Amino acid sequence: MKIRSFSATAVACLTGAALAAGLLGACADSATPDEPGRKMEISVSPLTLPNVLDACYTLEVHNDAGALVWSQEHVCSSQFGNGLGAITYIGPCDATDNDETAGTHNTVTLALENLYTQTADPADLTAGAIADDEWDNPCGGYFDGSPVDPDSDDVAGPNADGHGPCQLVYECLENEDVLVEFNLTIMRDANQGFFDIAVNFEDIFCSSKVDCTYDEAGADPIELLHNPGAGNGRDQTVVVGRACTAGADATATFLHVSQTAIVCGHNGETAPIEGATLVEYLSILAALGSGGNTQLVVQFDPASGDGNQDQDNLTVWGPGTGGTLEVLDPAPDVSAVFFQNANYSGTEALTDELGNSYNKVYLNEAIGFDYSQIVALQQELGGCNDDGSGAPCWNWCTLVAQFTASDAGIPADATVYPSIIQLVPLWTSDAGLVCTQHALDSDDGQGVQTFYLAPAQITGLGMISADICMESAGLGEPLQTCSGP
Repeated sequence: MKIRSFSATAVACLTGAALAAGLLGACADSATPDEPGRKMEISVSPLTLPNVLDACYTLEVHNDAGALVWSQEHVCSSQFGNGLGAITYIGPCDATDNDETAGTHNTVTLALENLYTQTADPADLTAGAIADDEWDNPCGGYFDGSPVDPDSDDVAGPNADGHGPCQLVYECLENEDVLVEFNLTIMRDANQGFFDIAVNFEDIFCSSKVDCTYDEAGADPIELLHNPGAGNGRDQTVVVGRACTAGADATATFLHVSQTAIVCGHNGETAPIEGATLVEYLSILAALGSGGNTQLVVQFDPASGDGNQDQDNLTVWGPGTGGTLEVLDPAPDVSAVFFQNANYSGTEALTDELGNSYNKVYLNEAIGFDYSQIVALQQELGGCNDDGSGAPCWNWCTLVAQFTASDAGIPADATVYPSIIQLVPLWTSDAGLVCTQHALDSDDGQGVQTFYLAPAQITGLGMISADICMESAGLGEPLQTCSGP
């Protein structure tokens, strides 16, 4: 299992559990922090147990004072992974030194709820569960030591087995990533053969980043989602992180997000220069939305529900008859390049010193991006030719998104209001993958920046920035569409 974590936004990638006959792995030992500059990525090797078609877990993250940052139960491979035990989950960690000792160590707890011979049914988590007496659960306890309750009925399952909790302790580093890895071995009867920078928006605090690699040099690609076109192995993944709080004095935090778009085209300026101004950002956004150099726009809906989306939340745009972009209907198959995407959302459990909730919410995305198939995709969509006799060949792809937060809706009478624009070059035909690590307002001045906009600009940047409002549905629950503003 992997959790790749960046302060307010983190990536968790659980990859199931593997069989080693006659051995039971111990996993409750705390690891020492990895060297600075790495990600927190939690990993459990994929299931190879015969007839195991699903696995469900509970994830917990606690800060260095032992306070719960977040938890999520019933994280099942069928919804959050490859359906064979592997999962990916993106959530937060706490980079605050709460206990006033050296380091900001967070404890990641993995509890294995059940193994299944069929797809787990959220309405009946006992259906298809492998009999408890057929396997020993190495991760049968929660953070507090209580035994696993596989179906949330306050009754511990017999497969808790007295083992666990499975925990790893690593430092939550501001603006850096840390690697965390669980290695589990399950014994079964033989006959079964974003650390990010917080930006203060008066009483609104947000973190964000867009990452494609585990290092700034771009030598270590993030590979989280499973690519059916590459043997269903993990492949290049773009991680988009967002987290905001309106503060402990607010009754709610509303997260206002755009559709996330990956835009591909030819020639023309496709990314902000170092230290780009708002005018430069907006001019690039306007060019991307007007056709011309832009040949393809693939939109991903971050509010379409948590877990793998299987191409169901995509909208594809292309040049229309008048030269402007329009929705392609029927939508072409773009899965060779954008092989999977997944959403992860929830509410952190952090409180102030008086116990008041910070109402901190997160909404993160993972987008599979097999850029090696871009040329083949364009050929499938009609071909290209750079000699002027046909559609020009794409030579760049860029990610575009925008979001902000409020405690009562974006005030219409505000002169300006803070907003974060994510405009990150992903690929060029000359250099290949050009996206590395892009933290909010980082020193390179590229990609993810805070701007103050008029309210109409926040929701009026065009088809790639339609406003979606999301709010907390309670601890351990995905965000829901706003019932308020």
